[in-house]
Order: sequence, then C-alpha cells, then structure tokens
Amino acid sequence: MRSHPDSTTTVKLSELKKKPFKERFKGQLEFDKTLTFDKATDIYYSGVHHDEQQVVHLHINDPENFQAVNIEQYDAAEQFFCSSEVYEIHTNKTGRRELRIHAENCMHCKTCDIKSPGKGITWMVPNGGNGPEFQNM
Repeated sequence: MRSHPDSTTTVKLSELKKKPFKERFKGQLEFDKTLTFDKATDIYYSGVHHDEQQVVHLHINDPENFQAVNIEQYDAAEQFFCSSEVYEIHTNKTGRRELRIHAENCMHCKTCDIKSPGKGITWMVPNGGNGPEFQNM
C-alpha cells in the first residue's frame, strides 16, 4: 500500500456534503471535567510550559496562498484538527478573515505541519531548539 500526503484527504468547503462540525453539534457538546474535558482543560492538565518571550515556532509558509487556499477553500481546517486550540479564525472590522496563532497552547503533535492543506504551516522546534517543558508528564 502506498502512502500519500495526509493533507490530500482534507475536504474543501465546496465539497462538503453535510453541515460542518460546529453546526452539527452546536449546543450538544458538554464536558463534565471528570470523564470528558474541553481542549483548554486538557492543555492545562498537560502542564506544557512555554517561555513568554520565545519566538513563535509555527510559521505560515506563504501568507497569500494560505489566505486563498487554507482559509477561503478549507475554512482554516487547522482550527478543527488542532488538539490544543492553537489556531483561531478572526474576522477584522473590514470582514477579512485571518488566522491567529496561539503558540503558547501548542502540544507539539505536529499535526498542523502534516495535515495543513498546501503545506501551509511549518512546525519548528520551540524554545531555541530545547523544546517545551512538560511539567506533569
């Protein structure tokens, strides 16, 4: 069996046959924080720690292409497959949608580097090559 780039399996908004995930489960997802946890709580319990002043380790390779492909065609799929709410779509006053990166939440799974359509994001080793400090693992 041959392998293929994981990003080729991501479906564009125009090809989506069902309602997007957020619309299908709106108001139905509840977390009891005993057996089920929201992403923010999961990040807190992992104990990942980033220096406040470190250089962002997630890079958008081509901002214009990212806007045209990842945001317009895929609705920034990164915000859905990221396990740590690192990626957020923000709509500015003029109506332009742009990506905000919350690198301080990153769990370093590299999913964004692997699955981002069009090789939109590159993950680099954080903290000057030392990597993150996981306090509770």
